[in-house]
Amino acid sequence: MIARFSTGSRALNANHPEWWVGAVSGLAWCVLLASAWPGAGHAHHEMAPNYWQQFGHWMLMMAAMMLPLILESARIAAVRSFWWRRHRAIALFVTGYLLVWLLLGIPVALLPPSPLLAAASLMVAAAWFLVPVKRRLRLGCHLTIPMEPSGWRADRDCIHFGWKIGVRCAGNCGVLMVACAALGHVVIGMVLIAALTLLERVRPLNAGAVAAALLITGVGVATL
Repeated sequence: MIARFSTGSRALNANHPEWWVGAVSGLAWCVLLASAWPGAGHAHHEMAPNYWQQFGHWMLMMAAMMLPLILESARIAAVRSFWWRRHRAIALFVTGYLLVWLLLGIPVALLPPSPLLAAASLMVAAAWFLVPVKRRLRLGCHLTIPMEPSGWRADRDCIHFGWKIGVRCAGNCGVLMVACAALGHVVIGMVLIAALTLLERVRPLNAGAVAAALLITGVGVATL
């Protein structure tokens, strides 16, 4: 049994060295679900969250929702590095990627949860789905760049690769993430938007239908 487990783990590391990025996302989802469980954090909900709580929730949300979108890119960063530094390459790539969301989260965390802000964000997202530049940004989320296999240049390239993917992802999905934050990181909202972003990443969507759904949702949220 132990031998089989060892063989399986070696095969997983060989074929999918990015596995732990998905595991981090799963852990972040567990924390979000636990914090939303009835009775959890009762004292926290008796007062408005402060800036650092808002910022922490933002980064936790990014880990949960965005990391599954970059698994293939993380694998590219790994396989373009020497075997012994594959996980380092992935970690540096993820660092560059999350740095974009960290910088975006600094001003977003200043905004208090508000149904009106969430509604406005959803309406802007609806219009954004109809703009051609969004399609270019979505396609840009699949870009690759030349990368050195080792040395400090390889570290630089991994961070740069993550940053470039992060900039395009933020341009593509940023307004939806702001809507999630404005909703107070409600789990059902995050789940639905995560499903939308993941589906959009793997297949083209009918932009008109998605825009209409977001617009209707925004109007509904505005009435809360």
